[in-house]
Amino acid sequence: MDHDGSTAGRAVVVGCGDLGTRIGLRLHARGHDVDGWRRSPERLPAEIRGVAADLLRPADLPELPEDTSTVVFTPSAGERSAARYRAVLHDGLAAVLERIAAMPAPRPRLIVIGSTSVHGGAEGRLDEESPLTPASPTAEVLVQVEELVVGARTHGITASTLRLSGIYGPGRRRLISRIEAFDGGAEARERLGDPLRISNRIHVDDAALAACTLAGVEEPPGVLIGVDEMPIAVGEVHNWLADRLDRPRPWPELDPDRAHGRRMDGSRLHGLLAACGTALRHRDYRSGYALEL
Repeated sequence: MDHDGSTAGRAVVVGCGDLGTRIGLRLHARGHDVDGWRRSPERLPAEIRGVAADLLRPADLPELPEDTSTVVFTPSAGERSAARYRAVLHDGLAAVLERIAAMPAPRPRLIVIGSTSVHGGAEGRLDEESPLTPASPTAEVLVQVEELVVGARTHGITASTLRLSGIYGPGRRRLISRIEAFDGGAEARERLGDPLRISNRIHVDDAALAACTLAGVEEPPGVLIGVDEMPIAVGEVHNWLADRLDRPRPWPELDPDRAHGRRMDGSRLHGLLAACGTALRHRDYRSGYALEL
């Protein structure tokens, strides 16, 4: 099985929403035939063959085509409850893994889109080796999802978790809309939250690039943190957006040296991209948000 980024069989994107579609289009451009599994496959672009699949009915999921070389698991739970996360993400992945395990060697590699929320309320610099400290029921389920990935690796399946944080980009204008509506009042400022909380972000197109890079390297890491090169106090992002939207600065007295929270280290991803001859298009929030303004 060829994983050098050239034509490499079929890629199946399970849960092919916005991010999954972007991943699928990139894989198609690299020479893969691409199937997109989702409940409404008719909404997919022509480059992706739509396949009807409902992760809430794992026993009824389709079989993987014989020529499948890569499976990308990137569904949305649809609601923020532990029960829904378990049903869609954990049980859905377990069913997909059963299908991969039943295939003859060389079996498809697996890329699972995860979240840095598995690090919970941890503080300071964190990387792929940092302990998992989930601080919510949904994050606990995500840890269990990662345990499925680890189990797959012990059974000879090439599997990786890509932990993403703060995906932004086209269609994700919530923060921009809040700053556009900011009137300088205390209530509006309170809705923005703690300005000194560290924000870790990645543009959706760079998230897709990261996933496709994992699909193309010969020996991918088991875990990869997907963030840009500038974790930063979120109040700095608010002020920068306000300046460009001609709105009052929410935090004119902000002291970024007092920032606190998780500072995710994406250097492993950045190094992997460099080794593959590429790099993030948006190395920090300023580059990515500039396209949306």
